[in-house]
Amino acid sequence: MSSFLAPAPSTWGQIVGTIDVEVVSLDWFAKDQGIDFIHVLKSDTQGFELEVLKGADQLMNEGRIGMIYLELILSQMYEGQPSLHEIFQYLATKNFALVAFYDPHFQQELLSWTDALFISRPFHQTVMARIVGGT
Repeated sequence: MSSFLAPAPSTWGQIVGTIDVEVVSLDWFAKDQGIDFIHVLKSDTQGFELEVLKGADQLMNEGRIGMIYLELILSQMYEGQPSLHEIFQYLATKNFALVAFYDPHFQQELLSWTDALFISRPFHQTVMARIVGGT
């Protein structure tokens, strides 16, 4: 349940401590580390996924991320967490498409969180061309 966001009233558990951490954007990190392309970006940041994605804005705009695998929280676990719609809309503006959902978790018979894989449309075209072309 560790998150940058405060837990919502309906969340189980309690805060037992806090830690200050330095946060940098993926755009900054990739530039600092000389990373030209990220084939798979995985994010499980407990409701902070949209902020992580926004921190990779330049990478996505330049087509330098192939796929994104992230946790989507559908129940109200954290204060200020983005909605499913906000994440989908943001990724759609960056030319990403949903591939599939994985590992769904339910609470009170309702989908509470799941993982999702998104693929950059240009990356998908490149991969498919290699598969079909045999290279």
